[in-house]
Amino acid sequence: MFKKLTIAAAGTALMAFGVSEAAQAASFNVDVLASDLNSPRGLTIGSDGALYATEAGKGGSGSCIPSPSRPEVDLCYGATGRLLRIQDGVTEPIVTGLPSIASPQDGTEATGSHDIAFDATGQAYVLVGLGSNPGNRDQLPTSDFAQLLKINDLNGEPSWTAIAD
Repeated sequence: MFKKLTIAAAGTALMAFGVSEAAQAASFNVDVLASDLNSPRGLTIGSDGALYATEAGKGGSGSCIPSPSRPEVDLCYGATGRLLRIQDGVTEPIVTGLPSIASPQDGTEATGSHDIAFDATGQAYVLVGLGSNPGNRDQLPTSDFAQLLKINDLNGEPSWTAIAD
């Protein structure tokens, strides 16, 4: 009897804790910092205090390679990846034209810029994925997939250098 009572008491305590956690979660406010993004991926805070985000993009109508998860679906190239700066309520594309592949029908399975980091000098680096057999990269119009890119300028123009494969 005591064992059943202990289990029932423990179950009641866990349920009460779970309800309490749900009630606390419901009281949090959520602020949308950016919307209408195309396959957002990595986030980091820059030395200027701004939030930086990468978008893998939505591909395009360029060369296509097979999807690694659904071989009957093609993923097609487009220079639709971006690097964004989000600061003081303003979302600003600071590097556009990054490589992207995705399904041309609906933009799903997007791969492109996945993460951003800054070194101690403030130099920005973006990691671009491929999500496919590396041999497929030769079928695309750029070799920037599956690369670490050094961003040459944060001024909205597509300017970078591939520094590592």
